[in-house]
Amino acid sequence: MPSDTRVFANNAFLETAATTGLLGLLSLVAALVAAAWASARAWRSPSPDRGALAATLLAVTVAIACHGLVDYVLAFTGHYLVLGIVVGAAAGLAREAVPAAAAREAAA
Repeated sequence: MPSDTRVFANNAFLETAATTGLLGLLSLVAALVAAAWASARAWRSPSPDRGALAATLLAVTVAIACHGLVDYVLAFTGHYLVLGIVVGAAAGLAREAVPAAAAREAAA
């Protein structure tokens, strides 16, 4: 019975750089930073539900990034689906926050 021949770096960032180059690495880092930034920004929302969702998304983003430092987590479908859902949800939170912030500034 043949053994598993797949070989990955034990770091998601190194593996991404090795397989997709600088552009792929920058894309991964940009997605993580954008999700963290949007979540942190939405966390300060006056809505407790929105703040709780933002805090959860921020925690998951940080967990994925930290886990990626010691393992190539994106080799598994479940992990990159979670990453995509978190980035998308954070973008949705950021999109909803922009009109509210603009309305507050306009009223002031």
